[in-house]
Amino acid sequence: MRTELPLREITIEEIYKDVQKLRTDLLTHNHLTFGSQGLTGTVSGILQSPNFLSGSSGWQIKPDGSIEANSGTFRGIIQATSGYFGDVTNGITIAANGLVIVGTGYVRTGTSGARIEMVKTVTGAGGYTDGLLNYDSNGDVVFRLINGGWPALTIFERGGVAGGAQITGTTAGNTFTLFKVKAIGLEDAVTIESDGGTARSDYAALRINVNSTFGYGLRIVNDNDAYGTLIRLATHSKKAKNLIEIDETSWTAVHSARITNENYLQFPAYYHCSDFDENTGESSIDLTSSVIAKAYWIGGGTSGTQKLWYDANGNHTEIRLSTTDTTSRSSSLTFCNPVAASERCIEFRVRMWRKTNTYMHIGFYDGSTNYAWFSFDTAIDANNIYAECYAGSLTRVDTGKDMTDYWRTFRIIQYPGPYTYFFMDDQLVATITTNTSTSAMKPYAIIGNTADEEKKLFIDYIKIWSGRVDTAYHE
Repeated sequence: MRTELPLREITIEEIYKDVQKLRTDLLTHNHLTFGSQGLTGTVSGILQSPNFLSGSSGWQIKPDGSIEANSGTFRGIIQATSGYFGDVTNGITIAANGLVIVGTGYVRTGTSGARIEMVKTVTGAGGYTDGLLNYDSNGDVVFRLINGGWPALTIFERGGVAGGAQITGTTAGNTFTLFKVKAIGLEDAVTIESDGGTARSDYAALRINVNSTFGYGLRIVNDNDAYGTLIRLATHSKKAKNLIEIDETSWTAVHSARITNENYLQFPAYYHCSDFDENTGESSIDLTSSVIAKAYWIGGGTSGTQKLWYDANGNHTEIRLSTTDTTSRSSSLTFCNPVAASERCIEFRVRMWRKTNTYMHIGFYDGSTNYAWFSFDTAIDANNIYAECYAGSLTRVDTGKDMTDYWRTFRIIQYPGPYTYFFMDDQLVATITTNTSTSAMKPYAIIGNTADEEKKLFIDYIKIWSGRVDTAYHE
């Protein structure tokens, strides 16, 4: 049996109160509150969309601040002290002070063509970690910087464009070093290498262009009291054509000069007495009958000695060629390699002790018969020095200069033609155009006696030129 309830009139005020109560109950049940400006959102539970499925669809906001959503647009600041892009093992990790690339992650400006990439693993570099790569429009690497591998920095020349890298100063008044490389361990500071499989005529592994009237193309300084060799030239097991070539193309004042890997000396050389030093710390060093490794000279003679002498402070003073006090004794010094006949020059600075019953020759000698030298022989003249050339027969010229016991400079220059010029103390004292040998001869010095008297020849330095005797003539 159904009971009929009596109808009554409901006012708008009652409906409003009921709705307000219902809303209050619902919001309280769902832990939401209203502020003075409307819903401000105090949430103690989880808010999510009806279709939320973690890692797949929808969105979710948790009370601990975790948010999961598909995508979003932020028009303000995003701030984070941790996290990652990609995945946690292969991507970009957000650290407290920056971003960290991990695994196979990368940061790049594009996916192909010209772009810059920062990567964790460098492809084609042996798996070295941490790298910066720059690609050209063809996708070829033109710059590569990697950590832990060799080479750490590589710059590739591409597309026929001249020059792979350039370091340029910006201010003419700068006085600082523009580029510095410092080696710390057992390593070369810089290695420059050309491709041996490519024909490179007239091209160089290192080219230095001097575009200024002042300064140097290359300056090597031995700083910090170091004793290391400034320049060392070494060839491979295969014989190089030349260790150094100086090209005279378009030069007007200087002829070419060469240091070769052959049996002939073809370069301007200077040998001071210190160049013969093999055993510092002794009052004298015996050079007799041995090749002096640093200067390539051979001592000889009959019962003579060749010694490098020092002063009281241990400084090099001279090379001494000495005989004993027994007659017919001699002491000589010979360069181990011959100097070619074309345009050669030699200069000695020497002093002779005791000029009686003696002879001295300094100049070029082939070790057999031919020579071009200064000669002092008391059997011929007790006072004067002679210029002599022998090539089948002898030409002898009196220089008019006597042999005295003080330092004198002797220079011999030979041109093709042949012409042989003799200088003493920078003064031309003789010219010989006959009996000049065209064979290769060695720099040579000898002192000997003709009686029971000890003789000495002191040598301060020896200079040798080849191929630049114009300069030698005027020096």
